[in-house]
Amino acid sequence: MSLKPKFTVTQADVRLSAAHPVRVQRALTRKVAPHGHDYHEIAFVREGSATHLTAEGRAPLRRGCVLVVPPGLVHGFESQHTFVLINVYYLAEWLLAELSPRNDREGLAPLFLGSSLFPCSPRGPILQIELDAAGMSDCLRELEGIAAELDQTTPSRLYLKAMFLKCLVLLGRAMASQPGRPRGPAHRPEVRMVLDGIEQALDNSQMFHVGDVARPLGFSAAYITRLFKHDTGSNPQQHFQFRRIQRACAQLLHPRPSVTDIAHALGFADAAHFSRMFRRFQNCSPRAWRRRHAAT
Repeated sequence: MSLKPKFTVTQADVRLSAAHPVRVQRALTRKVAPHGHDYHEIAFVREGSATHLTAEGRAPLRRGCVLVVPPGLVHGFESQHTFVLINVYYLAEWLLAELSPRNDREGLAPLFLGSSLFPCSPRGPILQIELDAAGMSDCLRELEGIAAELDQTTPSRLYLKAMFLKCLVLLGRAMASQPGRPRGPAHRPEVRMVLDGIEQALDNSQMFHVGDVARPLGFSAAYITRLFKHDTGSNPQQHFQFRRIQRACAQLLHPRPSVTDIAHALGFADAAHFSRMFRRFQNCSPRAWRRRHAAT
């Protein structure tokens, strides 16, 4: 079905920042017009029932249903009765260290960060996860803890991340128990090796060369590049630069490292080269991105 957004949830609405990289909002409503998001959203149906509207059609929602909505997708809600939603918005850059392709042991990144890790891949549908009563209670407990911590004068980002990651693990396990449900892009082994090589190069502040992965496998760099582009939508070098900038964004959430320090830590020749590459992917300078997400 055709679904055009009536509005978009933007940074001005959710105010994600270094101090508040996640937001929990409770909504009591009967109807929400079709809308888009600039940020990742997870929506929990806490009470009541509703009809979920997406480009794929209509689907019933009840207590325990959880929606995982990537940026850019449009959805809305209709209900004959008031229902309660808990909306959670979060900064992808805040989580990409723990949930990078190299460190993600729980398989959470494809579910909750897939469109941020692989923006050139076709976006899948909005995921719907069904929680049982115990799972819903556990998740709501973590969300209440997050909301309480965010009310502190100086919220602990470590505490926030621990609670939020626990919530994501609970959702990931519930998703895994649902037969036939996708867990995100399925990359072939050669592509996973390229992804691992990119993360390793970034960990060591080194440049990445696809030939270093291709040669031990007995393939040409061109062949591995074709496989990688087929699976991810971009070539390995583009993805390497993209992940460099994502790591830079994570560092920019902290006030201390200068732009020059970040550029050197990520292997850029100088701050000017770093800034040009940053603008290519983020459409703004590193300093502007930092100001946008300054602690509030």
